[in-house]
Amino acid sequence: MEMKKVLAAVKKMIGRKLDLLGMDACLMSMAEVTYQIRSSVRYAVGSEQTEPLDGWPYDTILSTLAKQPSLAPRDLSAVIVDRYLASYPPNEGVTQTACDLEKSLAVAAAIKDLAVALSGGLGNNAVKQAIMQARAQVQSYEIPENIDLADFCFLLMQNAGVDAGIKAACKKVVDAVTGKSGMVVKSGCKGASVKDSHGLAIYFPTMNISPLYAKLDLTKKSGWGTFLGKYLAAAKSR
Repeated sequence: MEMKKVLAAVKKMIGRKLDLLGMDACLMSMAEVTYQIRSSVRYAVGSEQTEPLDGWPYDTILSTLAKQPSLAPRDLSAVIVDRYLASYPPNEGVTQTACDLEKSLAVAAAIKDLAVALSGGLGNNAVKQAIMQARAQVQSYEIPENIDLADFCFLLMQNAGVDAGIKAACKKVVDAVTGKSGMVVKSGCKGASVKDSHGLAIYFPTMNISPLYAKLDLTKKSGWGTFLGKYLAAAKSR
Protein backbone atom coordinates (compact mmCIF):
# COMPACT_ATOMS: atom_id res chain seq x y z
CA MET A 1 0.00 0.00 0.00
CA GLU A 2 2.88 2.36 0.79
CA MET A 3 4.65 1.50 -2.45
CA LYS A 4 1.52 2.39 -4.40
CA LYS A 5 1.49 5.84 -2.81
CA VAL A 6 5.19 6.42 -3.47
CA LEU A 7 4.99 5.37 -7.11
CA ALA A 8 1.85 7.45 -7.68
CA ALA A 9 3.77 10.47 -6.38
CA VAL A 10 6.69 9.68 -8.71
CA LYS A 11 4.33 9.37 -11.67
CA LYS A 12 2.84 12.77 -10.85
CA MET A 13 6.28 14.31 -10.48
CA ILE A 14 7.63 13.07 -13.84
CA GLY A 15 4.32 13.35 -15.67
CA ARG A 16 4.12 9.73 -16.85
CA LYS A 17 4.48 6.12 -15.74
CA LEU A 18 7.88 4.73 -14.85
CA ASP A 19 9.21 2.73 -17.78
CA LEU A 20 10.63 -0.01 -15.57
CA LEU A 21 10.61 -0.72 -11.85
CA GLY A 22 13.38 -3.02 -10.70
CA MET A 23 12.64 -4.73 -7.39
CA ASP A 24 15.98 -6.08 -6.20
CA ALA A 25 14.29 -7.57 -3.16
CA CYS A 26 12.70 -10.80 -1.98
CA LEU A 27 9.29 -12.20 -2.93
CA MET A 28 8.18 -9.31 -5.14
CA SER A 29 6.90 -11.05 -8.27
CA MET A 30 3.36 -11.51 -7.04
CA ALA A 31 -0.04 -10.89 -8.59
CA GLU A 32 -0.87 -8.66 -5.63
CA VAL A 33 2.25 -6.51 -6.02
CA THR A 34 2.00 -6.05 -9.78
CA TYR A 35 -1.69 -5.12 -9.60
CA GLN A 36 -1.06 -2.68 -6.76
CA ILE A 37 1.44 -0.65 -8.82
CA ARG A 38 -0.13 -1.03 -12.28
CA SER A 39 -1.20 2.60 -12.58
CA SER A 40 2.32 3.98 -12.15
CA VAL A 41 4.63 1.42 -13.80
CA ARG A 42 4.85 -0.09 -17.30
CA TYR A 43 7.22 -2.98 -16.65
CA ALA A 44 8.39 -4.56 -13.40
CA VAL A 45 11.15 -7.05 -12.63
CA GLY A 46 11.17 -9.09 -9.43
CA SER A 47 11.65 -12.50 -7.88
CA GLU A 48 9.07 -15.02 -6.67
CA GLN A 49 11.66 -16.45 -4.28
CA THR A 50 13.90 -14.71 -1.78
CA GLU A 51 17.06 -13.26 -3.32
CA PRO A 52 20.62 -14.13 -2.22
CA LEU A 53 22.50 -11.30 -0.54
CA ASP A 54 24.42 -10.59 -3.77
CA GLY A 55 21.16 -9.46 -5.39
CA TRP A 56 21.31 -8.19 -8.96
CA PRO A 57 24.53 -8.14 -11.04
CA TYR A 58 24.39 -4.42 -11.78
CA ASP A 59 27.73 -4.53 -13.59
CA THR A 60 26.48 -6.81 -16.38
CA ILE A 61 23.00 -5.25 -16.49
CA LEU A 62 24.25 -1.68 -16.76
CA SER A 63 27.05 -2.55 -19.16
CA THR A 64 24.41 -3.91 -21.53
CA LEU A 65 22.39 -0.71 -21.19
CA ALA A 66 25.52 1.41 -21.69
CA LYS A 67 26.22 -0.41 -24.96
CA GLN A 68 22.57 -0.14 -26.05
CA PRO A 69 21.24 3.09 -24.48
CA SER A 70 18.13 3.05 -26.68
CA LEU A 71 17.09 -0.41 -25.45
CA ALA A 72 13.32 -0.54 -25.03
CA PRO A 73 12.01 -0.98 -21.47
CA ARG A 74 10.50 -4.36 -22.36
CA ASP A 75 13.80 -5.59 -23.78
CA LEU A 76 15.77 -4.27 -20.81
CA SER A 77 13.44 -6.09 -18.44
CA ALA A 78 14.24 -9.36 -20.23
CA VAL A 79 17.97 -8.59 -20.12
CA ILE A 80 17.76 -8.19 -16.34
CA VAL A 81 16.18 -11.63 -15.99
CA ASP A 82 18.92 -13.20 -18.14
CA ARG A 83 21.81 -11.44 -16.41
CA TYR A 84 20.43 -12.20 -12.95
CA LEU A 85 20.06 -15.91 -13.61
CA ALA A 86 23.46 -16.10 -15.28
CA SER A 87 25.11 -14.63 -12.19
CA TYR A 88 24.17 -17.59 -9.96
CA PRO A 89 25.27 -21.25 -9.98
CA PRO A 90 22.88 -23.97 -11.21
CA ASN A 91 21.64 -25.09 -7.78
CA GLU A 92 21.30 -21.70 -6.09
CA GLY A 93 17.50 -21.74 -5.95
CA VAL A 94 16.77 -18.37 -7.61
CA THR A 95 13.95 -16.95 -9.69
CA GLN A 96 13.46 -13.75 -11.68
CA THR A 97 10.58 -12.40 -13.74
CA ALA A 98 9.85 -9.46 -16.02
CA CYS A 99 6.18 -8.43 -16.18
CA ASP A 100 4.14 -6.19 -18.47
CA LEU A 101 1.81 -4.41 -16.06
CA GLU A 102 -0.55 -3.41 -18.85
CA LYS A 103 -1.69 -7.05 -18.64
CA SER A 104 -2.47 -6.90 -14.92
CA LEU A 105 -6.17 -6.25 -15.52
CA ALA A 106 -6.47 -9.44 -17.57
CA VAL A 107 -4.68 -11.41 -14.84
CA ALA A 108 -7.01 -9.98 -12.19
CA ALA A 109 -10.07 -10.87 -14.27
CA ALA A 110 -8.80 -14.44 -14.72
CA ILE A 111 -8.11 -14.77 -10.99
CA LYS A 112 -11.64 -13.53 -10.29
CA ASP A 113 -13.11 -16.24 -12.52
CA LEU A 114 -10.92 -18.84 -10.83
CA ALA A 115 -11.95 -17.66 -7.37
CA VAL A 116 -15.63 -17.95 -8.30
CA ALA A 117 -15.16 -21.40 -9.83
CA LEU A 118 -13.17 -22.74 -6.90
CA SER A 119 -15.57 -21.27 -4.33
CA GLY A 120 -18.48 -22.89 -6.13
CA GLY A 121 -16.75 -26.25 -6.12
CA LEU A 122 -15.92 -26.41 -2.42
CA GLY A 123 -19.24 -28.12 -1.67
CA ASN A 124 -18.12 -31.05 -3.81
CA ASN A 125 -15.80 -33.29 -1.79
CA ALA A 126 -13.81 -34.39 -4.85
CA VAL A 127 -13.17 -30.78 -5.83
CA LYS A 128 -12.27 -29.79 -2.28
CA GLN A 129 -9.79 -32.66 -2.07
CA ALA A 130 -8.32 -31.68 -5.44
CA ILE A 131 -7.78 -28.09 -4.27
CA MET A 132 -6.21 -29.29 -1.03
CA GLN A 133 -3.95 -31.68 -2.92
CA ALA A 134 -2.86 -28.97 -5.35
CA ARG A 135 -2.15 -26.62 -2.45
CA ALA A 136 -0.02 -29.29 -0.76
CA GLN A 137 2.00 -30.03 -3.92
CA VAL A 138 2.31 -26.56 -5.45
CA GLN A 139 5.58 -24.68 -5.84
CA SER A 140 5.99 -22.46 -2.79
CA TYR A 141 8.72 -20.17 -1.51
CA GLU A 142 10.62 -19.03 1.58
CA ILE A 143 7.36 -17.53 2.80
CA PRO A 144 5.21 -20.66 2.39
CA GLU A 145 2.02 -18.61 1.97
CA ASN A 146 3.36 -17.60 -1.45
CA ILE A 147 2.68 -20.11 -4.24
CA ASP A 148 3.31 -20.12 -7.97
CA LEU A 149 -0.03 -19.23 -9.57
CA ALA A 150 0.43 -21.10 -12.85
CA ASP A 151 1.77 -24.21 -11.14
CA PHE A 152 -1.31 -24.31 -8.91
CA CYS A 153 -3.51 -24.13 -12.00
CA PHE A 154 -1.52 -26.84 -13.80
CA LEU A 155 -1.97 -29.17 -10.82
CA LEU A 156 -5.71 -28.57 -10.75
CA MET A 157 -6.04 -29.11 -14.50
CA GLN A 158 -4.33 -32.50 -14.17
CA ASN A 159 -6.62 -33.70 -11.37
CA ALA A 160 -9.49 -35.99 -12.39
CA GLY A 161 -11.64 -34.69 -9.54
CA VAL A 162 -11.86 -31.20 -11.03
CA ASP A 163 -14.77 -30.27 -13.28
CA ALA A 164 -14.56 -28.65 -16.70
CA GLY A 165 -15.53 -25.20 -15.39
CA ILE A 166 -12.61 -25.06 -12.98
CA LYS A 167 -10.21 -26.39 -15.60
CA ALA A 168 -11.35 -23.68 -18.01
CA ALA A 169 -10.82 -21.02 -15.35
CA CYS A 170 -7.36 -22.43 -14.65
CA LYS A 171 -6.44 -22.30 -18.33
CA LYS A 172 -7.58 -18.68 -18.49
CA VAL A 173 -5.24 -17.84 -15.61
CA VAL A 174 -2.31 -19.68 -17.20
CA ASP A 175 -2.89 -17.89 -20.52
CA ALA A 176 -3.13 -14.49 -18.80
CA VAL A 177 0.11 -15.10 -16.91
CA THR A 178 2.37 -17.11 -19.21
CA GLY A 179 0.60 -17.09 -22.58
CA LYS A 180 1.96 -15.54 -25.76
CA SER A 181 0.35 -12.21 -24.90
CA GLY A 182 0.37 -12.78 -21.13
CA MET A 183 1.81 -10.69 -18.33
CA VAL A 184 5.14 -12.51 -18.06
CA VAL A 185 7.59 -11.05 -20.56
CA LYS A 186 10.34 -13.40 -19.45
CA SER A 187 11.00 -15.58 -16.43
CA GLY A 188 13.45 -18.20 -15.32
CA CYS A 189 14.68 -20.17 -12.37
CA LYS A 190 17.65 -22.20 -11.17
CA GLY A 191 17.70 -25.01 -8.63
CA ALA A 192 15.47 -27.97 -7.80
CA SER A 193 13.75 -26.10 -4.96
CA VAL A 194 12.12 -23.64 -7.41
CA LYS A 195 11.93 -25.75 -10.57
CA ASP A 196 8.14 -25.38 -10.94
CA SER A 197 8.22 -21.59 -10.98
CA HIS A 198 6.46 -19.86 -13.86
CA GLY A 199 6.97 -16.22 -12.99
CA LEU A 200 4.11 -14.99 -10.80
CA ALA A 201 3.17 -15.93 -7.25
CA ILE A 202 -0.06 -15.40 -5.32
CA TYR A 203 -0.96 -15.44 -1.63
CA PHE A 204 -2.49 -18.72 -0.40
CA PRO A 205 -2.20 -19.26 3.36
CA THR A 206 -3.17 -22.55 4.96
CA MET A 207 -3.93 -21.31 8.48
CA ASN A 208 -5.07 -17.70 8.69
CA ILE A 209 -5.48 -14.75 6.32
CA SER A 210 -3.57 -11.57 7.12
CA PRO A 211 -5.97 -8.78 8.17
CA LEU A 212 -4.09 -6.48 5.77
CA TYR A 213 -4.90 -8.65 2.76
CA ALA A 214 -8.42 -7.27 2.36
CA LYS A 215 -6.98 -3.78 1.82
CA LEU A 216 -5.04 -4.66 -1.35
CA ASP A 217 -6.37 -3.66 -4.78
CA LEU A 218 -6.23 -7.18 -6.19
CA THR A 219 -8.18 -8.59 -3.26
CA LYS A 220 -10.95 -6.04 -3.81
CA LYS A 221 -11.00 -6.59 -7.57
CA SER A 222 -10.71 -10.38 -7.78
CA GLY A 223 -12.42 -11.77 -4.71
CA TRP A 224 -9.41 -14.05 -4.11
CA GLY A 225 -9.55 -13.24 -0.41
CA THR A 226 -13.19 -14.35 -0.31
CA PHE A 227 -12.23 -17.68 -1.84
CA LEU A 228 -9.37 -18.07 0.64
CA GLY A 229 -11.76 -17.54 3.53
CA LYS A 230 -14.19 -20.13 2.18
CA TYR A 231 -11.39 -22.59 1.46
CA LEU A 232 -9.89 -22.33 4.95
CA ALA A 233 -13.30 -22.81 6.52
CA ALA A 234 -13.96 -25.87 4.32
CA ALA A 235 -10.52 -27.34 5.01
CA LYS A 236 -10.99 -27.03 8.77
CA SER A 237 -14.41 -28.69 8.64
CA ARG A 238 -13.29 -31.87 6.89
